[in-house]
Amino acid sequence: MVLRAELADVCFRAAQLTTAIGSKAEALTHYRRAAELYAGLLRDDPANPRYLTEQAHIFNNCGILHDELGNRPEALAAFRDGLEAYRRLHEANPADRAYRLWLSGSHNNLGALEADAGNYGPALEHFRQARAIREELVRDDPRNVDFQLKLSDTDANLGMALRRLGRRDESRRAYEQARQRREELAQQHPDNVEVQLKLAQSCRALADEQRDAGRPDEALATLRKGHAAAESAARADPSLIRAQAELAGCLFNLGEVCRIGGRADEALEHLHAARLIQEKLVRLSPGARTHKANLARTYYEVGCLHADRRQRTDARQAFTISRDLWDELVRTAPAVTAYRLGYGETLHKLGVEFAELGRFDDAADILRSAVAQCREAFDKTPAAPRPREDLLDSYAALTGVELKRGRAADAAAAARERVKLAPTDPGQLFAAARDAARAAGLPDRDGRRNEYVRLAVETLRAAVAHGFTDAGRIDRDRSFAPVRSDPDFQALMADLRRSP
Repeated sequence: MVLRAELADVCFRAAQLTTAIGSKAEALTHYRRAAELYAGLLRDDPANPRYLTEQAHIFNNCGILHDELGNRPEALAAFRDGLEAYRRLHEANPADRAYRLWLSGSHNNLGALEADAGNYGPALEHFRQARAIREELVRDDPRNVDFQLKLSDTDANLGMALRRLGRRDESRRAYEQARQRREELAQQHPDNVEVQLKLAQSCRALADEQRDAGRPDEALATLRKGHAAAESAARADPSLIRAQAELAGCLFNLGEVCRIGGRADEALEHLHAARLIQEKLVRLSPGARTHKANLARTYYEVGCLHADRRQRTDARQAFTISRDLWDELVRTAPAVTAYRLGYGETLHKLGVEFAELGRFDDAADILRSAVAQCREAFDKTPAAPRPREDLLDSYAALTGVELKRGRAADAAAAARERVKLAPTDPGQLFAAARDAARAAGLPDRDGRRNEYVRLAVETLRAAVAHGFTDAGRIDRDRSFAPVRSDPDFQALMADLRRSP
């Protein structure tokens, strides 16, 4: 048994070493061998705390490696095994802080994996359980910086999950809690690189909320604090990859907010600085999906900036590079919803750029691909607002292109999908009715004009039923000319004008 225990330990250490040098598949092989040896040892000595602990660590570490390699089902299974193992250890040793800390980490890992897959309900439950444990640890040892940081991590993760569910007030509170805790720690420990990095992360997350709430000046001030913290960490340890990645993230967010605020030159400067760092990180770790995803987002944002300036060639080039990066990521990790959303958004923008060139057939093909990616994300997370919004936007762009191609049937089909996605949203219903009316005005090659008139009128009726009241807007909009002679349309407009 002693020899088996020593061999298991050697395999475990070999797995850690190969992980450190980036050989993840080889590390998994070593962990599997160690797991087999510990399973045998536990059959002979089932209550041995050392063997149980090592086995739990193996499950957890295998989960991390599988996740990094894009093996989501395997990662989920390993994390769940790890959670159960840590839970048993904690229940047998309730006063042991190490077991409580590992159990909270296991909940946090599972929550992050579920959130990446768009399963926000289970993610929130894991994050809340992690938070409860970590609050206890902080109460027991309030001076412990690591416990404080881990609690702030869970608040940040809660904010992320709540944000993706559209629960913005709760999300802002969670992000603010994380930022406040990290800011206090940064004041107490100004030379702690980890604290500075966590503060920069919190500033970025909070700035996203401020930007989306229409407060770009606040977002810019918050990001500058985050950028200062990330620069401090990067100066303290220039070789630390996480510090470089966080600095690039702050530069990216500064570029994004500057673009939205109309500071195009400043935005481009920040984005190019972010891109240079991210390209270096991708070269250093070509298998690291996070660096590649961040680079894809930066090229997307550069494309948006050039599109805003009507620099079509530069915009297409940036969107094309972003598209290729997202394509690789989605093929590597198809279960990660965020990658599909990024891919769909980029395809949408690229399709619009081709439409601006008058290449409508190419634009339609690209926009159909955008719809397919957004549909995959929406089907996995129907309760989350962003996938629905992105899918609606892609269908709307596709409708417009099909109208320009003279494809009434395809335009009407896309409009119908928008009605299904937003059956109670008056603005979306009005826009879909408008496009259906435009389809009715195209040459009636397939004899279906009356069908498109009916679609336009019934969709407009639904818009009115759900709160659309602007009869003057319909009267002024020439898009409705093909349906104005329809008796049902005339009756609907008469009712709308009489309504208070």
